[in-house]
Amino acid sequence: MIRKLSYQLADWSQKQLHIEEEQKVVIEYGLQVFLDGVIKFLTLFGLGLCFKKFPEVVIYLISFCGLRYWAGGVHCKTSFRCLVAMVFFCFGCIGVSNWIKEIPFVIWIFLWIVDIGILLKKAPGETGAGNHWFTNAERENKKAGALIFCMILFIWSWLLDDSVWSSIIEIAASLEVVSILPCKGNKYNTGKGIFL
Repeated sequence: MIRKLSYQLADWSQKQLHIEEEQKVVIEYGLQVFLDGVIKFLTLFGLGLCFKKFPEVVIYLISFCGLRYWAGGVHCKTSFRCLVAMVFFCFGCIGVSNWIKEIPFVIWIFLWIVDIGILLKKAPGETGAGNHWFTNAERENKKAGALIFCMILFIWSWLLDDSVWSSIIEIAASLEVVSILPCKGNKYNTGKGIFL
């Protein structure tokens, strides 16, 4: 559905704006990515509203997606699989956050140290999507961004002090950090890119 709509919109754009075929392909791909993201976010926000967990969904998405922008990670092969994974991880995280918030503070500190250690060693997780790998400068920039964003999440969760929201932030950050382990350069991957 997304591909068909993107193709139709790109085709219409080509006719209206008199653009070349190469530009049409770029527009079509951009529309696919945009529409895919909109559908995923609307689905998660809609489910959050239905289950009266909207603030928790927002906190999860800020934590997970914000860190993912910088740290990278594995991707699903299809858009639908990605949507199912996002819903599963988001609501799984929210579901377990009530009893995880009871974990002693020392263990929380340990989890954050492990997250930061993995980011230092493995970030950014590259999949080679579109046969593109980061340059050394891009890697350094992404790693620095991932570490800074992770520290911001740590401070944010610390300020929320033993709340469910604090647990959601830590779990979301840990899920994202673990998703970089199977990526290029890590022992689970030979550099061909990895998709679930």
